[in-house]
Amino acid sequence: MGAGATPTPSTLGKPLAADQERSAFIIFAEFASRHVLETHEVRALVTQVWSLKPSLFHVSQKALDELGPALGLDPVAYNRAFGRDVEQETPAKKFVAELRHCHVCLSMGCHSALFQLPAVAYCPVHAVRLRCGCPHCGAVIPASAFSVGRHHLYCGKCGRNLSAERRRDSLGGEVTQLPSLRFEALREAASNPHGEERSRIPFIEPPGQIAASVGLSRLLASHTMWFDQPVPGLDRFRVERLPLEDEHKPPHARSHALERNAYIDAFVELAGELERYIRLDGLPMGAESGTHSAARVDAELQLVSAAFWHAAATFGVHRFVRGEMPPPTARASPFAFSLPRGTQAMRQVVSRQVQTLFAHNVLRFRHLRYGAEISWFEVPPHPTFLVPWRICRRRDGIVELQIRARVDSATISRIVRRYRYARLTRTPADFDIGAILGGKALPPAVSDGRSPPEQPPFLSVP
Repeated sequence: MGAGATPTPSTLGKPLAADQERSAFIIFAEFASRHVLETHEVRALVTQVWSLKPSLFHVSQKALDELGPALGLDPVAYNRAFGRDVEQETPAKKFVAELRHCHVCLSMGCHSALFQLPAVAYCPVHAVRLRCGCPHCGAVIPASAFSVGRHHLYCGKCGRNLSAERRRDSLGGEVTQLPSLRFEALREAASNPHGEERSRIPFIEPPGQIAASVGLSRLLASHTMWFDQPVPGLDRFRVERLPLEDEHKPPHARSHALERNAYIDAFVELAGELERYIRLDGLPMGAESGTHSAARVDAELQLVSAAFWHAAATFGVHRFVRGEMPPPTARASPFAFSLPRGTQAMRQVVSRQVQTLFAHNVLRFRHLRYGAEISWFEVPPHPTFLVPWRICRRRDGIVELQIRARVDSATISRIVRRYRYARLTRTPADFDIGAILGGKALPPAVSDGRSPPEQPPFLSVP
């Protein structure tokens, strides 16, 4: 191909079929390999030169519209190749930049744009966990057009072939391609074609870090991947199904009060379950003030009771659970983004949130010795207790709330029976907990034989 020439579909042969699962990485690598592209020829593919420097899965829509016809792709095929059928807006925030692959697929010269989604943990064809890096040396495989045009299907560091089992058509054998039908369930689950109302979860980690973490990718998958039929190689989650009645969603002006009341009712219900096994201690003095990030409690505490009041303080309803009347106006809950709009569904999700956070607290606090080691108003990471849910309409017309509940009433009973006698002891007066309470050391203990001075009930740390 001459310098500056714009490739046409005829330069690649017959148009690529949409029924084959091929990503932009594979298509562009085959294109560059066949034409032995130089850097200036790669540059000539699109007018937006800068669009060839980031990942192929991050290019702008304008660059995609130019690359698609140049590579001989029909609209359906290039939407799938670049992942635009799943994420149409801000793809750079959704797709991993470097190549993320199933090593079995890659060895055959196959790859799907769906593999670039952090929420997809396994290849649905081979049941192999997706990973990043060269399968030979572990080096990063850039997915930019310049890098693919220079290295094709070879590693830029070690120079070894990424698709060792691939038979080129020039050698008399057809290139193995996977049918798109094998990916339909995964594509449907990732794209939410029915516009269902679903939970969403905020992550501060970049997509590449989420994809590299087993726990984070599984957590993201639990909120975004919903399947009506089993998909090989992907984890299944226990789903609780609850039919919903049709109801008008409350106006936003009332949503704050409804959310607060839902949390209060959920904690009152949880307290009733706990009191079947133990008598809850009163609200600790360190948890009475909501203006501090940490507080020292110099009183013996039940482990279960401490976990309960910490959870209530996290949602800001600990005083109201004790019986105080809430104010007529309410501030928005910091976790309102994770709740459905309908009142009935919201109450079910809130109940599971509260149970999950309580169980998380018990398991976390059981390693502590002193009440001083609890930071009463420290909000735990959202992913630890925000339950995945979706609202869908079944074929018979019934609206159904589906919750992936990790904790239920049976779990609560089992945890409370196991830890109902565990206690957090009083903190010794000479114990330095400065590192725990924000690095602020306590006064030294008295050692002249006199009784130590009476300590305040709690020590607040700004």
